Formats: sequence, C-alpha cells, structure tokens
Amino acid sequence: MNKEIIIRNAILTPDGTYLRSYHVHDYKAHKDAVTGEVYVVDGGNEYLRRSINEVPPEDLTVYLSDDFQIVRMAFVWKSYGKNLEHAPNGIYIALCDMTDDHIESILTTQNHIRGTFVEKLFKDELKYRLEHRRFILKYRLEHRRFI
Repeated sequence: MNKEIIIRNAILTPDGTYLRSYHVHDYKAHKDAVTGEVYVVDGGNEYLRRSINEVPPEDLTVYLSDDFQIVRMAFVWKSYGKNLEHAPNGIYIALCDMTDDHIESILTTQNHIRGTFVEKLFKDELKYRLEHRRFILKYRLEHRRFI
C-alpha cells in the first residue's frame, strides 16, 4: 500500500476556526458558532480522521506531493528553543519561517531525521532559498522592504 505523506492535517470550520492535528492522537474538537455542529480533526501526520458534518469544513490538508511552495508553508517543526526558552511545551515553526542557521543546526544535530522525508524537506528548503535569494533581495530593494 502506497500511502501519501501528510504534511498538514487541518480544517477550517464555517465560523473560521482553524483546527490542526499535529501528531498522532492529537484530537481537536470545536463546536462551531455558525452551525452549532461539532467539528473534529485527529491523526496528525499519520492518518486523517474527521467529523462528518451537515455543513462541511474547508479541507486544508497538504501532502508531500503538493507544490513545494505550499509544503514549505505547511510543514512545521516543534522547537523548544536554543536555550530552552520555549520549554516545556515548545512552539511550532513553519519551515518557510525558520532561519538558515536553525535548519542547519537541525540537519547537524537531529540524527533521527537522517534518510527521511523530513531531512529532504530541510535540504530542499535551503536549496530553494539559494535559488530564490536574488529575487527576494531584488524585491526587498524595489519595495524598500527590509525584513
């Protein structure tokens, strides 16, 4: 069985509530203010479990096979901070928002991702940035945006 790799398991309910399951058994539920229905998402990156509603939510699922521009915004890494400033719960950082140094540190220190799609995503992101850096710098200069 060839299963697609889930990058983001999320829905948007009719009242605008964003529900995302980050990891397996990360069950999230919300009673929608517009419909009065309970919306559910579960399964993280392992499986999609959703509620069946009379008014369906917007499906925000992203797969590894989707366009890299979308994947890089949807993929998140849980970080506790260089000096554990985000401990004990950590924060999720989108791949596109991570610094080059952070990505390089992960590639160097996180041996458990070696040979996985996660390692490939980090490497692809660094390559993407190198290929697009000239455009990004040109855009910032033209629009006087220095971020």
